[in-house]
Amino acid sequence: MIAQNNELIALMPKADLLTLVGQSTYDMDHVPDLLDRVAALSPLVSSSDDYVDSGMVWHLLASIGYEVDDEFLGLSTHRVPPGSTELMIARAMQEPTLGEAIRAFAHSVNILWPDVHAEAKIRLDELHFSMSCKGEYLEARQIFLEIACIPFYCIFEWLADSRFPVLRFRLDSNRPSGAVHQLAVLDCGVQFEGSGVNIVLPRNVESLATSKRKLAGWQPEIYQIFLDILEKRKKSFSTLSLQSYVMKALRCGIRSQQLVAASAGISVATLRRNLAMERTSFSEISDHVFRETVAMLIAHGEPVEAIAAKMGYADARSFRRAFQRVFGVNPSTFRKDPLSVLV
Repeated sequence: MIAQNNELIALMPKADLLTLVGQSTYDMDHVPDLLDRVAALSPLVSSSDDYVDSGMVWHLLASIGYEVDDEFLGLSTHRVPPGSTELMIARAMQEPTLGEAIRAFAHSVNILWPDVHAEAKIRLDELHFSMSCKGEYLEARQIFLEIACIPFYCIFEWLADSRFPVLRFRLDSNRPSGAVHQLAVLDCGVQFEGSGVNIVLPRNVESLATSKRKLAGWQPEIYQIFLDILEKRKKSFSTLSLQSYVMKALRCGIRSQQLVAASAGISVATLRRNLAMERTSFSEISDHVFRETVAMLIAHGEPVEAIAAKMGYADARSFRRAFQRVFGVNPSTFRKDPLSVLV
């Protein structure tokens, strides 16, 4: 199955983060403090009880790797010392074209990340860079590889000093193919099929010349490429498509206005301003989606607790309060006679 660009919400489920950290060597008790510290770094990052945005994911990966002194976060059978990615880049920089550089990068991954098999090859007139973990499937390792796709893509752009699209990502079929994934930040399709991860690029990038750059500047320059991606995503939303995106996010149970804005790469003020241009607001859209979705779920006999979870509420009590505000009656009364309430 392939989900396309704006059909996906560019966020990482916090359950994925906890799975990743829980199997790493990082102390789980320090996660709340780490989230607070990362959120203070920049107004571009945001989180809620259920999701973190792409900016926060980038900083979290770097921060946890630094604190556990292991680029693979302790998920490998062998420690991967800090500086390993820099060695991969240094090796790739020796090649004259990007295609050869990506192949050299993959070869270096195989040496420096011993539990990972990476390769780069042409397939069906596309350039595929793939990675998979050796041995039995571990979800934390798969999540790590998915997160690594974004900085690796930025590295490839940095090597050629050129901007080019990702045609699609292919992710492990064991992963849930829902409507929320951080890779949506790159505005491409995400396919859940096969194993590991696969970054699919246009074949013509293979012949791009590698740029003569200084290795010392790779980290801030790659992060700037990531910021440029967020800026491009922000500009890609028209007012109309932004309304549709907000509705999609709300139907996925993402109720935080700040988090919806962050996932689109814009500020809350910009979100409000664009919605106001269409004579609507986040709260109006939220109430509309609540009415539409909840009425359908109740009609299908869903229990209140299940509906509350699907709509992103922490508990049934909070959901009932919201239900009373929107419908004017409690869920039990609505379930007995919905037509009298909806008329």
